[in-house]
Amino acid sequence: MLKKILVVAISLAFLNVSAFAGEPGTISLTGTGSVSVEPDQGYITVGVQTKAENSAEAVATNTKLMKNLFETLTAFGVEKKDFKTVDFSVRQNYKNVKFPLENGKYESRMIPDGFVVVNQLRVTVCDLKNMGDVLDALVKSGANQVQNISFGSSESKKHLDAARKKAVQDVKGKAGVLTEGLDVELGNVKSITEHNSNPRREMYGRMAVAAASDSSVPVSGGSLTFTVNVNVVWELKE
Repeated sequence: MLKKILVVAISLAFLNVSAFAGEPGTISLTGTGSVSVEPDQGYITVGVQTKAENSAEAVATNTKLMKNLFETLTAFGVEKKDFKTVDFSVRQNYKNVKFPLENGKYESRMIPDGFVVVNQLRVTVCDLKNMGDVLDALVKSGANQVQNISFGSSESKKHLDAARKKAVQDVKGKAGVLTEGLDVELGNVKSITEHNSNPRREMYGRMAVAAASDSSVPVSGGSLTFTVNVNVVWELKE
Protein backbone atom coordinates (compact mmCIF):
# COMPACT_ATOMS: atom_id res chain seq x y z
CA MET A 1 0.00 0.00 0.00
CA LEU A 2 2.85 2.37 0.91
CA LYS A 3 4.55 1.70 -2.42
CA LYS A 4 1.35 2.58 -4.33
CA ILE A 5 1.10 5.90 -2.47
CA LEU A 6 4.73 6.71 -3.27
CA VAL A 7 4.23 5.87 -6.95
CA VAL A 8 1.15 8.13 -7.16
CA ALA A 9 2.99 11.01 -5.42
CA ILE A 10 5.97 10.73 -7.74
CA SER A 11 3.68 10.65 -10.79
CA LEU A 12 1.88 13.83 -9.66
CA ALA A 13 5.20 15.56 -9.07
CA PHE A 14 6.30 14.87 -12.66
CA LEU A 15 2.89 16.01 -13.93
CA ASN A 16 3.28 19.42 -12.21
CA VAL A 17 6.79 19.84 -13.52
CA SER A 18 5.59 19.20 -17.05
CA ALA A 19 2.73 21.68 -16.67
CA PHE A 20 5.00 24.48 -15.44
CA ALA A 21 7.58 23.71 -18.09
CA GLY A 22 4.95 24.30 -20.79
CA GLU A 23 4.00 27.78 -19.57
CA PRO A 24 5.37 30.77 -21.52
CA GLY A 25 7.99 32.98 -19.91
CA THR A 26 7.07 36.39 -18.54
CA ILE A 27 8.64 39.81 -18.18
CA SER A 28 7.70 42.27 -15.38
CA LEU A 29 8.52 45.96 -15.65
CA THR A 30 7.60 49.19 -13.87
CA GLY A 31 7.05 52.54 -15.55
CA THR A 32 6.87 55.94 -13.86
CA GLY A 33 5.02 59.08 -14.90
CA SER A 34 5.06 62.46 -13.13
CA VAL A 35 3.24 65.74 -13.66
CA SER A 36 4.11 68.94 -11.78
CA VAL A 37 1.51 71.70 -11.47
CA GLU A 38 0.85 74.80 -9.44
CA PRO A 39 -1.79 74.35 -6.70
CA ASP A 40 -5.09 76.15 -7.15
CA GLN A 41 -6.56 75.50 -3.69
CA GLY A 42 -5.40 76.13 -0.14
CA TYR A 43 -6.58 74.42 3.03
CA ILE A 44 -6.44 75.86 6.53
CA THR A 45 -7.26 74.09 9.78
CA VAL A 46 -8.17 76.92 12.14
CA GLY A 47 -10.15 77.13 15.35
CA VAL A 48 -10.90 78.62 18.71
CA GLN A 49 -9.96 77.34 22.16
CA THR A 50 -11.69 78.89 25.17
CA LYS A 51 -11.49 78.25 28.92
CA ALA A 52 -13.93 79.16 31.71
CA GLU A 53 -14.88 78.09 35.23
CA ASN A 54 -17.89 76.12 33.95
CA SER A 55 -18.63 74.34 30.69
CA ALA A 56 -21.64 76.50 29.77
CA GLU A 57 -19.59 79.69 29.90
CA ALA A 58 -16.73 78.13 27.95
CA VAL A 59 -19.14 76.93 25.23
CA ALA A 60 -20.89 80.33 25.05
CA THR A 61 -17.63 82.22 24.62
CA ASN A 62 -16.41 79.73 22.03
CA THR A 63 -19.66 79.93 20.06
CA LYS A 64 -19.47 83.73 19.92
CA LEU A 65 -15.93 83.66 18.55
CA MET A 66 -16.74 80.93 16.03
CA LYS A 67 -19.61 83.04 14.68
CA ASN A 68 -17.03 85.77 14.09
CA LEU A 69 -14.97 83.32 12.04
CA PHE A 70 -18.01 82.31 9.98
CA GLU A 71 -18.79 85.96 9.24
CA THR A 72 -15.17 86.63 8.27
CA LEU A 73 -15.09 83.71 5.84
CA THR A 74 -18.39 84.78 4.28
CA ALA A 75 -17.06 88.33 3.87
CA PHE A 76 -14.12 86.92 1.88
CA GLY A 77 -16.49 85.03 -0.42
CA VAL A 78 -15.72 81.58 1.01
CA GLU A 79 -18.86 79.49 0.46
CA LYS A 80 -20.39 77.48 3.30
CA LYS A 81 -19.63 74.22 1.49
CA ASP A 82 -15.93 75.14 1.68
CA PHE A 83 -15.65 75.21 5.46
CA LYS A 84 -16.78 72.57 7.91
CA THR A 85 -16.26 71.59 11.54
CA VAL A 86 -13.63 68.87 11.91
CA ASP A 87 -13.27 68.84 15.70
CA PHE A 88 -15.40 69.93 18.64
CA SER A 89 -14.65 68.98 22.23
CA VAL A 90 -15.51 69.99 25.77
CA ARG A 91 -13.21 68.73 28.50
CA GLN A 92 -12.44 69.38 32.13
CA ASN A 93 -9.10 71.08 32.63
CA TYR A 94 -6.70 70.18 35.44
CA LYS A 95 -3.71 71.87 37.02
CA ASN A 96 -0.88 70.55 39.14
CA VAL A 97 -0.90 71.89 42.71
CA LYS A 98 1.63 71.13 45.47
CA PHE A 99 0.24 70.50 48.95
CA PRO A 100 2.54 70.72 52.03
CA LEU A 101 3.01 67.59 54.16
CA GLU A 102 3.82 67.33 57.90
CA ASN A 103 7.42 66.27 57.20
CA GLY A 104 8.11 69.50 55.32
CA LYS A 105 7.82 67.92 51.88
CA TYR A 106 5.15 68.50 49.26
CA GLU A 107 2.66 66.26 47.47
CA SER A 108 1.59 67.06 43.92
CA ARG A 109 -2.05 66.60 43.00
CA MET A 110 -4.05 67.29 39.86
CA ILE A 111 -7.13 69.34 40.71
CA PRO A 112 -9.98 70.58 38.46
CA ASP A 113 -9.31 73.93 36.83
CA GLY A 114 -12.36 74.89 34.79
CA PHE A 115 -13.36 73.65 31.34
CA VAL A 116 -11.77 73.92 27.91
CA VAL A 117 -13.73 74.00 24.64
CA VAL A 118 -12.07 73.47 21.25
CA ASN A 119 -13.81 74.03 17.92
CA GLN A 120 -11.87 73.63 14.66
CA LEU A 121 -12.74 74.29 11.03
CA ARG A 122 -11.28 72.95 7.82
CA VAL A 123 -11.38 75.82 5.32
CA THR A 124 -10.85 75.51 1.57
CA VAL A 125 -9.62 78.71 -0.09
CA CYS A 126 -10.07 78.59 -3.85
CA ASP A 127 -8.40 81.92 -4.54
CA LEU A 128 -4.81 81.53 -3.33
CA LYS A 129 -4.17 85.25 -3.80
CA ASN A 130 -6.48 85.87 -0.84
CA MET A 131 -5.14 83.09 1.38
CA GLY A 132 -2.79 85.27 3.41
CA ASP A 133 -5.51 87.88 3.89
CA VAL A 134 -8.02 85.19 4.94
CA LEU A 135 -5.61 83.74 7.50
CA ASP A 136 -4.80 87.19 8.87
CA ALA A 137 -8.48 88.10 9.17
CA LEU A 138 -9.36 84.81 10.88
CA VAL A 139 -6.74 85.36 13.57
CA LYS A 140 -7.95 88.93 14.10
CA SER A 141 -11.52 87.61 14.39
CA GLY A 142 -10.62 85.39 17.34
CA ALA A 143 -8.94 82.27 15.96
CA ASN A 144 -6.21 81.23 18.39
CA GLN A 145 -5.42 77.85 16.80
CA VAL A 146 -3.92 77.43 13.34
CA GLN A 147 -2.81 73.80 13.03
CA ASN A 148 -1.46 73.68 9.48
CA ILE A 149 -1.77 75.01 5.96
CA SER A 150 -1.76 72.76 2.91
CA PHE A 151 -2.18 73.13 -0.84
CA GLY A 152 -3.86 70.93 -3.42
CA SER A 153 -5.49 70.87 -6.82
CA SER A 154 -9.14 70.89 -7.83
CA GLU A 155 -8.18 68.89 -10.94
CA SER A 156 -6.38 65.99 -9.29
CA LYS A 157 -8.04 63.38 -11.52
CA LYS A 158 -6.93 65.19 -14.68
CA HIS A 159 -3.32 65.39 -13.48
CA LEU A 160 -3.27 61.75 -12.33
CA ASP A 161 -4.58 60.63 -15.73
CA ALA A 162 -1.79 62.58 -17.43
CA ALA A 163 0.76 60.91 -15.12
CA ARG A 164 -0.79 57.50 -15.94
CA LYS A 165 -0.29 58.07 -19.67
CA LYS A 166 3.35 58.95 -19.08
CA ALA A 167 3.82 55.85 -16.90
CA VAL A 168 2.34 53.60 -19.58
CA GLN A 169 4.56 55.16 -22.25
CA ASP A 170 7.55 54.66 -19.97
CA VAL A 171 6.89 50.98 -19.25
CA LYS A 172 6.13 50.22 -22.93
CA GLY A 173 9.37 51.92 -23.93
CA LYS A 174 11.36 49.83 -21.45
CA ALA A 175 9.68 46.65 -22.66
CA GLY A 176 10.48 47.50 -26.29
CA VAL A 177 14.16 48.08 -25.57
CA LEU A 178 14.56 44.87 -23.56
CA THR A 179 12.67 42.57 -25.92
CA GLU A 180 14.46 43.94 -28.96
CA GLY A 181 17.82 43.45 -27.30
CA LEU A 182 16.97 39.90 -26.23
CA ASP A 183 15.35 39.01 -29.56
CA VAL A 184 11.98 38.04 -28.04
CA GLU A 185 8.42 39.30 -28.59
CA LEU A 186 5.82 40.50 -26.12
CA GLY A 187 2.68 38.42 -25.76
CA ASN A 188 -0.52 39.06 -23.81
CA VAL A 189 -0.59 41.25 -20.73
CA LYS A 190 -1.07 39.09 -17.61
CA SER A 191 -1.47 41.83 -14.99
CA ILE A 192 -1.36 45.60 -14.46
CA THR A 193 -0.78 47.17 -11.04
CA GLU A 194 -0.85 50.87 -10.26
CA HIS A 195 0.42 52.95 -7.35
CA ASN A 196 -0.24 56.68 -7.37
CA SER A 197 0.12 59.74 -5.18
CA ASN A 198 -2.38 62.58 -4.93
CA PRO A 199 -0.13 65.18 -3.33
CA ARG A 200 -0.84 68.00 -0.96
CA ARG A 201 1.92 70.37 -0.05
CA GLU A 202 1.81 70.68 3.74
CA MET A 203 3.09 73.36 6.08
CA TYR A 204 2.87 71.51 9.39
CA GLY A 205 2.91 72.83 12.90
CA ARG A 206 1.08 75.42 14.91
CA MET A 207 1.45 78.94 13.62
CA ALA A 208 1.89 81.73 16.10
CA VAL A 209 -1.24 83.76 16.63
CA ALA A 210 1.01 86.82 16.58
CA ALA A 211 1.26 86.30 12.82
CA ALA A 212 -1.76 88.59 12.46
CA SER A 213 -0.59 92.12 11.74
CA ASP A 214 -1.40 95.11 9.59
CA SER A 215 -0.22 93.22 6.53
CA SER A 216 -1.39 89.82 5.32
CA VAL A 217 0.55 86.68 6.18
CA PRO A 218 2.85 85.74 3.25
CA VAL A 219 1.87 82.30 1.91
CA SER A 220 3.36 80.37 -1.01
CA GLY A 221 1.93 77.15 -2.41
CA GLY A 222 5.04 76.01 -4.30
CA SER A 223 4.31 73.16 -6.71
CA LEU A 224 2.61 69.77 -6.61
CA THR A 225 3.91 66.60 -8.24
CA PHE A 226 1.48 63.83 -9.19
CA THR A 227 3.31 60.52 -9.63
CA VAL A 228 2.02 57.18 -10.93
CA ASN A 229 3.94 53.89 -10.99
CA VAL A 230 2.57 51.15 -13.25
CA ASN A 231 3.80 47.56 -13.06
CA VAL A 232 2.97 45.38 -16.09
CA VAL A 233 3.57 41.66 -16.52
CA TRP A 234 3.66 40.33 -20.12
CA GLU A 235 3.84 36.83 -21.46
CA LEU A 236 6.71 36.23 -23.88
CA LYS A 237 6.03 34.66 -27.25
CA GLU A 238 8.03 31.57 -28.02
